Amino acid sequence: MKVVDILKVASNYLNIVDELSVCFEDNNETVTLPTDTQKKLNRLLLSLNNVVNELFLTKFALRETYQVSSSFGQMNVNLKEKTGKTINKILRVYNVYDEDLVFADVDGEVYFKGNGGKIFIDYTFVPPILSLNDDVKYLNGISSRILALGVASEYLNLNEIYDDAENFREQFESGLSSTLQGTVGKMPIKRWL
Repeated sequence: MKVVDILKVASNYLNIVDELSVCFEDNNETVTLPTDTQKKLNRLLLSLNNVVNELFLTKFALRETYQVSSSFGQMNVNLKEKTGKTINKILRVYNVYDEDLVFADVDGEVYFKGNGGKIFIDYTFVPPILSLNDDVKYLNGISSRILALGVASEYLNLNEIYDDAENFREQFESGLSSTLQGTVGKMPIKRWL
């Protein structure tokens, strides 16, 4: 799912789609926009990034395992440097026999005592910041409409329109809850009278 598609739907909800249509048609960030329009686009992108980060920090943990060959003695691995990702939390450090190792985590740098074999480090990470031409990855199953509701809510919060923001937030959470529980689209059985 494309960022531009989510922002189109969100801007439609917010009734600013006409102002931003040039951004969506050209689908590039090099278009020179009036200051007010550029500010709205930047806030929409910020809103989307906030919603996506919130989802990954609360609902979906992006989890990966990094493998390293260890020597005997004290070792350290800088996961941010090795993976290029913003590390959220180190979950576990273990060896090939699935034995947990004692470790310390300091800002994505993991310290542990190596045992001369392969070591596995399980960690969660934060998704990269999205721009207009990016794809939203890792959110399979959540529609652009649901994400757009969250973006609209966040955008209105940034603009201090709290009542409308709350309405969009409720719709976002309801849609997200239905999607995650698999109850979207259930209709009662109709009977002949």
